[in-house]
Amino acid sequence: MSRADRSHFRVSEVSPSSRETHLDGLRGLAASVVVLCHFVSAFLPHAAFGDLSKAHYSWEPWLLKTPLGILIAGHFAVCLFFLMSGYVLAAPMLARRAPLADVVAAIVKRPFRLGGVVLGTTLVSWVIWSFAGYRNVEAAALSGSGWFDYFWSDGVPSLSKLMQDMLLSPFGTASKLNQPMWTIDRELWGSWLVFALLLLRPAPLRWFFIAAFTLWYARNLTQCFLIGLILAEIHQLLAVRGRHPVMPNWLAVVLGVVAAVCGSFPKYLDEAGLSQTMFAQMPRLPWLGGSWSMLGALCLMLVVLWHPLPRHFLNRAWVQFLGRVSYALYGVHFLILGSLAAWTYTLAAPALGRGTSTLLTLVSLLAGTFVGALIIDRCVDRPAIVLAQYIGRRTKALCSRFF
Repeated sequence: MSRADRSHFRVSEVSPSSRETHLDGLRGLAASVVVLCHFVSAFLPHAAFGDLSKAHYSWEPWLLKTPLGILIAGHFAVCLFFLMSGYVLAAPMLARRAPLADVVAAIVKRPFRLGGVVLGTTLVSWVIWSFAGYRNVEAAALSGSGWFDYFWSDGVPSLSKLMQDMLLSPFGTASKLNQPMWTIDRELWGSWLVFALLLLRPAPLRWFFIAAFTLWYARNLTQCFLIGLILAEIHQLLAVRGRHPVMPNWLAVVLGVVAAVCGSFPKYLDEAGLSQTMFAQMPRLPWLGGSWSMLGALCLMLVVLWHPLPRHFLNRAWVQFLGRVSYALYGVHFLILGSLAAWTYTLAAPALGRGTSTLLTLVSLLAGTFVGALIIDRCVDRPAIVLAQYIGRRTKALCSRFF
């Protein structure tokens, strides 16, 4: 390691307008972590919730009580999603000093960009539910997951009632049929907050309000978007000088370890269970909206932004593919979990035993999710992107007449 590496950040030239495709790959991996988190919560519940559920295997506590839990750290992945959104939405606009019309267009088109997968998966879920396709209650009875039998437990709403509710509150209604969609509702409001702050000029005024809102949302996941925005502001301040920091190797290793430890913090474990883990001495972080998961996400984000090694990995073809379909994958996986995967488990567990049935269930979940993601991506998400871009162009043209 060079002396410069040991003492301070090195710098390299960077194009401020270059697309950071490695963040697409990171988003794909985060979506995959959420899929694994929900699989474990449904079929290996002790690894997610501790003594509230009986452990089926001796290795389950390792996922609960050690940094190996980063593999199923759904809360960490959500914090990372929101952190990346704040950064990715703001960085290009800051880099090109986007005029106000561009920011207003981004605000208007954002619901249409997010709404395609929300509407598409909600309707698919309603169809599955209407034809009694969900088997989560039966699967939960076998796996012992009190979490899994909660979903789709009310009566199926009529199509007219569903359409009425979707018109009044599309993102809120969607979470009743597809539980992970609650994060997309938060994504929309967080995105709007980022864009609203980008409307503020000059920069010092914007920085003041960014700091104020970051403190205001100290106990809320919305803070993740604001910290992502702060990273984008810092990145841009460095970029305008034509320089880009390159993190020294030792610091990247330290932050990587911190990310793994903090990110794997067992959020859903009660105080008694937490006292029996390596995380027992870690205090609560009331000033950070996502607590230790948020701190872990921030450390990982810093390494990905400012060290070349993770960028090379995240730009690999298969990781980029995950990134390309990540939104569709995230949107459809829960429907597959409650239908195909739960159906596989209820059929296989009595006949083949727990080990084989769990493996077959995982295979069915992954296969069904990837097929479903490809269909949703092509038939729903891409048209939604085209529609959002059209609405953005029309809005920008209209706004350009006034400012």
